[in-house]
Amino acid sequence: MVEKAGEIIMKYYGSAAYGVTEKSDHSPVTDADLAADQYLQRSLKAAFAHPVISEETPVTYEERKDWEEFWLVDPLDGTKNFLAHDDEFTVNVALIRERKPVIGVIFAPALGELFFAEAGKGAFKRTTEGDIRLPRLESSGRVAAVSRFHGSAISQKFLDLNHVTEFMPVGSALKFCRLAEGVVSLYPRFSGSSEWDIAAGHAIIREAGCRIVDLETEREPTYNKKSLSNHFFISHARHIKYDEIVLPDDLS
Repeated sequence: MVEKAGEIIMKYYGSAAYGVTEKSDHSPVTDADLAADQYLQRSLKAAFAHPVISEETPVTYEERKDWEEFWLVDPLDGTKNFLAHDDEFTVNVALIRERKPVIGVIFAPALGELFFAEAGKGAFKRTTEGDIRLPRLESSGRVAAVSRFHGSAISQKFLDLNHVTEFMPVGSALKFCRLAEGVVSLYPRFSGSSEWDIAAGHAIIREAGCRIVDLETEREPTYNKKSLSNHFFISHARHIKYDEIVLPDDLS
């Protein structure tokens, strides 16, 4: 299903003939986002009884507040990457159960990379040789995944405070995938994001033995909050201890 959504996106990616508009938060949305969203909504509802929350089709809190199980979808995560033609955009689908992601799937159609996980069953990357269990590498030291479009002075301060000398610019939810693989060991996020941006990645890194910490609660993020916006967070590999991470003092 995510691969078919990726095919739809790639038809637009190879063409200049698609529309781009600006949402109320000033982020871009393209015809590719909307077409992938329509396909995923239709397919998920046809195959499963669970309702769907998607970035492109919001659901009011009053309607969803009692949902115990639902699909959480970002049909095209990294629209700026899509527009920049850097190939690092993804389709993200997660199943949320009792406010936690229990299934996560991330597909990067331009790269042909598919990652998936189910609670208690492990995290995997699909390859031509078969499914490889993650982590693929045992990361060591502190190598950070950083955004290509959401860098900030606070992010740089975090890297300096934690003596991070190696970093990898990565787009979209692929940052979670690189963490799950063991390519990077840290993914700090000090800019805005929403539940659909992180749910699938959360499921994948957790099954790969990594951790994500909400910096406001100091616990794992929860889902179907009244506001679907996330607090700032840090994701890290198993060999890094959260209580040894130094946070900037101006996180606000």
